[in-house]
Amino acid sequence: MNRGIFISSLVLGHALVLTTASAIAIYGFDYYEKFYGKGISFQISLWLVVIGALVTAFGFGIGVAVSNWSSKFWVGLVLGGLFAVFIFGLSILGYQLTNDTGLRQLLLFSSWLIGSFLLPLVMSKLKD
Repeated sequence: MNRGIFISSLVLGHALVLTTASAIAIYGFDYYEKFYGKGISFQISLWLVVIGALVTAFGFGIGVAVSNWSSKFWVGLVLGGLFAVFIFGLSILGYQLTNDTGLRQLLLFSSWLIGSFLLPLVMSKLKD
């Protein structure tokens, strides 16, 4: 499979899971900024998903290029989705453990970038 399509499927799976989780959190559990309301909070969440997708695409792209690994489209969707669940859980854990917002964002961003780089490398080793 073409590596560009595979990277796109990884990022698409990642973005779909994060968008769905944001919609469920905002509209299902009323977890939003009361000052902005649900609609604007969801729009801000979507912009953060776009930024996260760019970070993920950068990390996945480098990881796939270094490992020279690609697979089927659905495998990329599933791995991207599972990586999003991992990042979502990591952000909840960071919220519980730290009170410093800057440190929390630094840890989340660095683990997001390093994790998206390491995922294709680990999967290429498991494939062998």
